[in-house]
Amino acid sequence: MPGMHEKTGCLVLGFVLVALGLNAPGRAEILQIRADITAEAEEYVGGVLTSSDSAFEQFPETQSVFPLEVGVVLGDPGGLTDVAFAFTDFRDPTRPTGSANPAEFGLETTCVSADPSKAYSVKSEAVETRTIRLTAADVGLSFGASRVSSELFLSGALILWAEESGRDLSGLEAEFRVTVYRVAGGSASDELFTTGLRLAGTANGRVTAAPLGSLVYEFGGADLLLSTSGSDGQTPEAVSEGIEPFGVFHVALIPNQAVTYEYDVLAGQTMDLEARFTTRVKSLPGGTGGGSAFGRQFTVLDTALQAGTGSAGAAAVQQAVNSAQESLEAAATSGRAIPGRGAACGAFGVEPAALGLAFVTLGCTRLVRRRGSC
Repeated sequence: MPGMHEKTGCLVLGFVLVALGLNAPGRAEILQIRADITAEAEEYVGGVLTSSDSAFEQFPETQSVFPLEVGVVLGDPGGLTDVAFAFTDFRDPTRPTGSANPAEFGLETTCVSADPSKAYSVKSEAVETRTIRLTAADVGLSFGASRVSSELFLSGALILWAEESGRDLSGLEAEFRVTVYRVAGGSASDELFTTGLRLAGTANGRVTAAPLGSLVYEFGGADLLLSTSGSDGQTPEAVSEGIEPFGVFHVALIPNQAVTYEYDVLAGQTMDLEARFTTRVKSLPGGTGGGSAFGRQFTVLDTALQAGTGSAGAAAVQQAVNSAQESLEAAATSGRAIPGRGAACGAFGVEPAALGLAFVTLGCTRLVRRRGSC
């Protein structure tokens, strides 16, 4: 399956005690880790759904060995004019990565429509659920609720293009979204946090960027890529030549960053924390396309771009997008860059506020798998 290689800089959950004045790190028990990954693609002709494909895997139900990978391709990838790709993968969250970010998820969606009557909608989604329990000793309290904060690790890129400038681009979209839920004591799901970014075409041929929640990103046109090109060995001229045939070209780059949010927990209570990651792209008929990548680099964006530019130009643009995303650093005002903290064993850590946000990981200590193994 094309483009299934790993890239660090995904999103995962962290766990840190705040404002409790503890003098020693706590530990929690991870009772179970589950994951569901899907990839979906739909083809529309004249506004009518004519073809679709989907794939899924579940850990540990359908597969208990890492990595899990799913992907679908719709249309004619050999024709390079009308095609849709969706890929999702899930890697072992307890493996060493060299940083606090386990980087277990990778999502990529890309599509292009050259035909005047054909359009695509593609979606990749990954859901990780962790069942955890914190005892009174874990949180340093014998009764009552404890206030904790969690971290989400983010990185990715979005892109939209159209061959013709000034046309109506309503319905052209590229999006990524992350939402975290908690389920405790048999109650309904409680949404703890959501963030994301959506690029959308407008009726007057423009593209807008709409962030959701706390997020550091850069949004622009060709200049955004040209300003960072050269560090990866290619020239700004090659990137410019690849973009020049497009009347509309916009990209959003989401650098590696960590964002935090807070909520209450009860000592001794078992709860599920669920993180849902989604990338989605919708094209319009007649020479438009887009892509959304989260936790991995673009691998098939060049195939889609070749419908409007040559193979060399398409390759240069894909390389420029990937290199630019990696070269950016998150601004300290809205998020923070991810420092190296040693190998992370799982995504959850607990510690006193006095120690800052340095991680103490929990997955290595009392990880109990009820089904399957990794």
